[in-house]
Amino acid sequence: MVDVNYQPGQVVEVPVYLNETDNIYTLEGKISYDATAFQFEGLQFSTQFSGAMREINPVDGEVNFAIAALQETNLSSNQPVMKLRLSYLGSLNGNSSTVTLSKLRLNEGTELINAAQSQILIITDVKENFQIPVEYGLDQNFPNPFNPSTVVRFVIPEAGYVSLNLYNLQGEVIAELHSGDLAAGYHYITVDAAKLKLSSGVYLYKLTSNNFTATKKLVLMK
Repeated sequence: MVDVNYQPGQVVEVPVYLNETDNIYTLEGKISYDATAFQFEGLQFSTQFSGAMREINPVDGEVNFAIAALQETNLSSNQPVMKLRLSYLGSLNGNSSTVTLSKLRLNEGTELINAAQSQILIITDVKENFQIPVEYGLDQNFPNPFNPSTVVRFVIPEAGYVSLNLYNLQGEVIAELHSGDLAAGYHYITVDAAKLKLSSGVYLYKLTSNNFTATKKLVLMK
């Protein structure tokens, strides 16, 4: 695995590489990560495993996987065997987090424990760390379009009551994303279409705080 750098609010892709890339027919293991700072979005295998049988079982903080190819597969040394996709929740304590390939077994061989580690480095602006923002703002969600989750980022220059709601195009409230007091600063909310049972389509999200109101569109594509 390798080090990666991403800004808050983005989806992080952590690639996993193998030292032995020839004659692969089974691969199984477990990847562990910090569930308080990241949300699992998916595990994407190399296209050379497109016809293989696979099983992915995510739980908070880890994902177990297994893949069995119908024939021996050869990968190039610079091609990742898989990519772990995580969305940053904006709650990392510090600016780095460790992702661990905590178990790995290749071709039904010996199981390796803590086979590899990668540091996710979160880049934040100096103003976000040490200065209170001077004006309200609601950013475009990222990613957009999305499936199954996306992150909404907003800033408030003073503490107070904040309402962030999700609407359909008929103006009906679909979900209450946040309702309550927040401190002044930069905030991130994850919209999980699976948990909210949303269908594909265009939605609106509206932020209201003190005398500030802003609305933007988000697109869910399944």
